[in-house]
Amino acid sequence: MTTIKDIARQANVSPATVSRILNDDPTLNVLPETKERVLRTAKELHYTKKKSARLKKSFQLGLVLWFSAEDEMQRAIEMLGSVKDSIINAYEIKTGLSRAKLSHLMDAETWMDANKAVELGFADEIMQRSTETENTAAPTVSMLYSKANVVNSLMEKIAAKCAIDPKPAVPERTGRSVDELRAKLNTIKNYI
Repeated sequence: MTTIKDIARQANVSPATVSRILNDDPTLNVLPETKERVLRTAKELHYTKKKSARLKKSFQLGLVLWFSAEDEMQRAIEMLGSVKDSIINAYEIKTGLSRAKLSHLMDAETWMDANKAVELGFADEIMQRSTETENTAAPTVSMLYSKANVVNSLMEKIAAKCAIDPKPAVPERTGRSVDELRAKLNTIKNYI
């Protein structure tokens, strides 16, 4: 049986080169004449590739990744909590409002007009839009809007309109039970 070493000796190349040529190694960089000489020598010596026992074995690899929705949500909550803290820190420095007040405004998704933003310290001044608005008097009332308060107010009004009167309590039974009445009826039947 012909080996790679036999082909290498006769073709005047290294056994590694013969192996790489016979296995069609795309990274091998040899002259075409050398490649032809090795293949011709292998054919002349009736070389056949050995089936390695290693190649017959097959391996299976299993990979299990587990992420629970609860873990993912907890990480998101922690990340959003740190973002909220950062925003509150910036607002606290800018406005001088307490952390509790700022947190409440954020939780209520509070919206405000420019005057209220300046009043609370979120803005330094109101920029003028054009010269036409200079003749218009500035509003005397500043506005603050909280989505949560609006929703709660609406729900209370709907609940009041749709209130269902509770069922009257079932009065306690007074008198005799059905069994007692049947017994009396049977007694009367005996006398008739």
